[in-house]
Amino acid sequence: MAFEKKSIVFFHPDLGIGGAERLVIDAAVGLQNLGHKVTIFTSHCDPTHCFDEARDGNLSHTYHSTTISSLDFHCAKEIDESGTLDVRVRGNLLFPSTVLGRFKILFTILRHIHLLVAIHWSGELAVLHPNSFFVDQLAA
Repeated sequence: MAFEKKSIVFFHPDLGIGGAERLVIDAAVGLQNLGHKVTIFTSHCDPTHCFDEARDGNLSHTYHSTTISSLDFHCAKEIDESGTLDVRVRGNLLFPSTVLGRFKILFTILRHIHLLVAIHWSGELAVLHPNSFFVDQLAA
């Protein structure tokens, strides 16, 4: 039986530096090392405060209103070969992370919903043809 490469999409609220983030990054890198195409969508990833595997790849902070171009696929191929991850930041335009240091979980959930709506409407998710999803959320 031949090995079938999969397209796996991760959803994570904030790719900072922490235990949950390390777990997500390690799982994504492990799957990528097995030959799968891995894409991580997040509503926040600060390049100065994240793990190297998330920083060195295609850290895209732009808001896409159209489908992915062929250039993005070329970048994704280079990322797979270099061992770093394709991290795409979406859903960070409408809601702040907190208001006066409060309501962090509420705004994280709203930002995540915004992320899902943004990638659905842009067609970005459909272009990836994902076989599997890995969804990580904050406990409320």
